[in-house]
Amino acid sequence: MSSPRPQLTIASIGVSPIPVNVTIISEQLPVYRDNGGDLQKGDRWFDPLTGVEHLFISGEWTPINISSDWNTVIPVQS
Repeated sequence: MSSPRPQLTIASIGVSPIPVNVTIISEQLPVYRDNGGDLQKGDRWFDPLTGVEHLFISGEWTPINISSDWNTVIPVQS
């Protein structure tokens, strides 16, 4: 028997089990995401003053586009 008032689902809201990385553009070292959340592995930070992009790995910002100083890490102080 069909429903007297058919329903149409427009959208479904849920939480993705896969973390979504963010890119932060800031002249200062980020210690949190823009929304106040904790930094996650794989987040990126671009410093427009230096033109250097960093990747957040193992609790540290690691520059990813510098050839001469590729292994320098910047610890995050929270």
